[in-house]
Amino acid sequence: MNIENVIAVVFNGIISIYINCLFFEIFSPKKEIRGRRIIIVLLTVVFILSLLLQISKAVNFITLLAVVLVLSCLYNTKWYIRAFLTFAIILLSSFAELIVAILISEIFNVSLETLKTGYYFIIGSLASKLISFIITAIIRFGKYSLPLRKLWGLWLYVSMLPLASVIMLFVISEYIFIIEDRPLMQLITMIGMFLLIGINILVFYVINKICDYYTVRQDLIVANELIEGQRKSYRSLFDSQTEIKKVRHDLKNVLIGVMHELETNNIDSAKEYLRTCYGSLENNTNTIVSGNSIVDTLLFAKKQIAK
Repeated sequence: MNIENVIAVVFNGIISIYINCLFFEIFSPKKEIRGRRIIIVLLTVVFILSLLLQISKAVNFITLLAVVLVLSCLYNTKWYIRAFLTFAIILLSSFAELIVAILISEIFNVSLETLKTGYYFIIGSLASKLISFIITAIIRFGKYSLPLRKLWGLWLYVSMLPLASVIMLFVISEYIFIIEDRPLMQLITMIGMFLLIGINILVFYVINKICDYYTVRQDLIVANELIEGQRKSYRSLFDSQTEIKKVRHDLKNVLIGVMHELETNNIDSAKEYLRTCYGSLENNTNTIVSGNSIVDTLLFAKKQIAK
């Protein structure tokens, strides 16, 4: 295996693991595990070694399946969902490879066996990873309804980047075969292809952070509104408690006055005093009737504020 193939295999291995992590994050949160990054690095190394050694297709597939399954254990979800997502991401990668193989075969007019060798293999691997990443990124950003509305202008411009990258990838691929007698330029061109895919990943990573920022900002706005609502509720409750204390104090004075009138046998004066107090209470009675005591209380409070 020449240096170009080794670089391509290492790059594809790293991108594959990154795409798998991105895919799992769509459907489940990360587990809080110490040494998480070390585990991911070790899985990446194992996967790359399996591709470099090329023992057999069966061994490569089993290794890929094992690596993705272990990777899925780093996310907090049920085992059958992890198994489903594992097969889903493998099918997605296979679908991207099939699409790219058909396109390259038609564009360059070569057989499928030829695609497994030389620069055809490198180009196909890079293009399939780019398509897998684009599909995964679209699925991931589909959940950001708020940022999508706020950043529609940015998305309009950025959405052209993957399309342009795929087209440029095939254009550069044609150029590689034109300069077959210049190995150094072929290597530089291939590195340019790596950078092109890296730019796509970097741009979507930045957008992901921007979407996270807007999501957190919206959550803070909602939380502040809830806190303000609770503050008003507590204030209303405090005012109600103050009013109750005032009523208790007034009632105590009423009872003292009535007892005094009764002790001095001023029955008529006591009746008049009670009648006056009753009329005052009747004027402040909550006359709002909605069928719900809580709603009546809230409406009455708002009515008093309006007055």
